[in-house]
Amino acid sequence: MTALFTPGIVQSLILKTHETNEKDSMAASSLTAKMPGYCIADIKLKGTTYENVKFFILQDLCADIILGQDWQEQHESVTINYGGPVSPLKLCNLTTLNVPPPSLFQYLTADVKPIATKSRK
Repeated sequence: MTALFTPGIVQSLILKTHETNEKDSMAASSLTAKMPGYCIADIKLKGTTYENVKFFILQDLCADIILGQDWQEQHESVTINYGGPVSPLKLCNLTTLNVPPPSLFQYLTADVKPIATKSRK
């Protein structure tokens, strides 16, 4: 299961870390971030215990803990209460879109130099 911790959470929980050479793809699949390590932990959510979960450590997350899509796929549904005034919105069968990034510079060679031109008014 994909799960992420910030280094601060790992330190505050005093979890043992293991080195890894794995990388994580960001929202744009052309961007990746190297993960310095991982840790193994048991977590309990709403009465369900998940044992020996591998949490990768990643800097600058938008939250201290992120549970990935494979967590969602284990359950029939996932409910998030925001407390807004409008009635609930139900979504089903969310999937990820696997679109390769555009190759803007695919025909450039390593010895390409920028073109300098004079500015015009």
